[in-house]
Amino acid sequence: MQKSQKTYTAEFKREAVQLAQTSGKPITQGARELGVSDTSIHQWRKELVENGSEAFPGSGHQTALEEENRQLKREKDENTSGTRHSKKNSGYLLSRPAVRYQMIDMHREDYPISVLCETLEVSIRGYYAWKKRPMSQHQREDTQLAERIQVVYHTTREVYGSPRLHAEMQEQGIRCLQKRIARLMREMGLSPRRPRHRTLTTRSDPLARVAANVLNRDFTANSPNKKWSGDITAVWTSEGWLYLAAVLDLFSRHQWWDG
Repeated sequence: MQKSQKTYTAEFKREAVQLAQTSGKPITQGARELGVSDTSIHQWRKELVENGSEAFPGSGHQTALEEENRQLKREKDENTSGTRHSKKNSGYLLSRPAVRYQMIDMHREDYPISVLCETLEVSIRGYYAWKKRPMSQHQREDTQLAERIQVVYHTTREVYGSPRLHAEMQEQGIRCLQKRIARLMREMGLSPRRPRHRTLTTRSDPLARVAANVLNRDFTANSPNKKWSGDITAVWTSEGWLYLAAVLDLFSRHQWWDG
C-alpha cells in the first residue's frame, strides 16, 4: 500500500523556515519539534529564496497532523461539555497567551508544537518568541504558586474552590491572596468538582428506642473506667472511604482506636 505524502499549508511552511533561521537551534532539532523532516525545511527555504511571495502556491492542508489535531480538539470539546479530563483543561483556551504557551511547553513531548499552537489558537512564532523572552519575577512566582495550587487541588479530591484552597495553603505556610489563587485557578481551568454521592454513615430507625442521655454533657470523671465517650468518622484514602472509631476514658484520657 502506497503511503500518502504529507502536505502543509503555505503559512506553516513560511513560519517553519523563519523559525529555522531565527531560533538559533539546529535545523534538525527545530524540524523535530515541528513534526517535519529537516529535508522539508531545506526545500521550503530554497523555494522561498527562489520564488519569494510566489512560493508555495495553493492552499494546501496538513493531512499528516489532522488526526492528532482532531484528538486535541475532541478533548477540548469534551471538557467544555463537562466531561472530566485530568490533564488537559479547556480553561487554557480562554486564558492569556502566556498561559497557553506554558501549556504548549508542558505537552511539547506528547504532540508536535504546530498541532498545539493551532489547537490553542496561537502562532508558532509567538510561542518561540515567548520561549526566548526572560520571565519576570511575578511570572516566576505565579508559575511556582500554580504548581503548588495543582498539588493541593488534586490531593483534596478536586472539590476545593479558591476560598478553601487559600485556607489550606495558609495552614501550609504559603502566603498569598485568595484573589491570586482564584485567578490562577481560572487560567489553569481548575474548578471545584461536586462529589457524585454523599457517604451515609448512619441510618436512622424511627421505631428504635432512643438511648438515655446518661452523661448529660458532664465530661468530668473522678476515677478510671467510669465514663467513656466515643465517635466514628469517615476518612478518604487512596483505597477509598475508611472508617475510624475511637473510645476515650474521660478520667485517664486513655484512647482506643479501631479502623
